[in-house]
Amino acid sequence: MKVLILNGNPKAENERFEEYIQELALDLKQNGHNTIVLNLKEMEINRCIGCYSCWLKTPGKCIFNDDDPQILKEYLKADLVLFASPIIMGFISSLLKRVQERCLPLVLPFLYVKNDRMQHISRYEKYPAIALLLDHSEDYDQVSAEIIEKVFRSSNSRKFLFTKTMNNSPEEVAYAINSI
Repeated sequence: MKVLILNGNPKAENERFEEYIQELALDLKQNGHNTIVLNLKEMEINRCIGCYSCWLKTPGKCIFNDDDPQILKEYLKADLVLFASPIIMGFISSLLKRVQERCLPLVLPFLYVKNDRMQHISRYEKYPAIALLLDHSEDYDQVSAEIIEKVFRSSNSRKFLFTKTMNNSPEEVAYAINSI
């Protein structure tokens, strides 16, 4: 299975987070998964400005010339995308939020109703399953984690698999991925 880990840790000094991600990636590789870690703090990712050019003027492509096309290509090639982030002020890091918002070109602007909710029509045939990995640090609280999970579950018509925290060992997270 191809696993993409989007490392949304914004602080290089958060060594515990970085070590956890490295250990998880190593565990996944040892279990035979093709694993790629994208360290978002090392990439140029502009904020979505809501211009909708990716839908209307340049379908499927954002107007910004940054690293987002690389992220989206890896996203679409993956079988599973693990969104990893510390909780900062009650939500995921701004880095990871930027990537989530910049996934807009992956869907079409057209809507349909599914389960009493409006959904965008998919642009592509295959999308990866997604999962969350949240840092269980001093800013962690259960209510925030539940809100984050709800946002990811509802904003993605893709298959949402699980939310884990860094209270779970990297081996436990790798096991959950292996069980898919």
